[in-house]
Amino acid sequence: MMELLVDVQRRVFETATPNKIVDLFKLGEGTPPTLGIKTSDVVDGFYSFLGFPRLVSSGVVKKAIAKGIHDDFFAYYSGSTPMLGSDGKYQVPVARVRANAVVSEDEIDLESGFLMMPQAVPVATPVPGSTGVGPNVPAGTQAGETPLVLTPPAGPSDVPAGAGAQRSVEINFSADRNQLFSAWNAIANLADLAGKVNVTVRADSAEGFDKGKLQNGVLEPLRESDLIK
Repeated sequence: MMELLVDVQRRVFETATPNKIVDLFKLGEGTPPTLGIKTSDVVDGFYSFLGFPRLVSSGVVKKAIAKGIHDDFFAYYSGSTPMLGSDGKYQVPVARVRANAVVSEDEIDLESGFLMMPQAVPVATPVPGSTGVGPNVPAGTQAGETPLVLTPPAGPSDVPAGAGAQRSVEINFSADRNQLFSAWNAIANLADLAGKVNVTVRADSAEGFDKGKLQNGVLEPLRESDLIK
């Protein structure tokens, strides 16, 4: 039966190409243009939309996505569905976006993955230095968001006389889930400048935290990344 469907009648396909994904789902088209799509929607499309080619397995989609990332047809991100900013870029940490790179099929998560067109990939913007006039707001902060306040060192001991170089940066802000995406780009830029940053996170809940969700969704991922013990 499979030989008939795959080789003789050509009703089921063992391969797919990145440009086929772009064409079938009309990525980059429309007004406004469609700049991204969930990988789960790509899989569903191949198995449910009339006129779409049928595939032997979802593994075919993984192969096509991995090739598309390498050939720069689109970029890949895994996590909650990102928001599109007013600048036409998705609000996700730049460090977690895979673009124009070799990605193994095992790294493609068809449940939580997200594809974005090259023009919608966020670009890391250097955090401007302190001018000594007032607080700095990093590029990428959207209107209405809590700004990241870069506080110069309190005392002169951190800055050698005559050097004029800022040796320490302290940042304090409160942010919701969406604002964290914008903020994380700035923190990643700071880590590039300093080599490493120390992160302290505090969250309060009036109702109390669900222990299971706290353990599985917060603490375990941090332990797996060797960030906490």
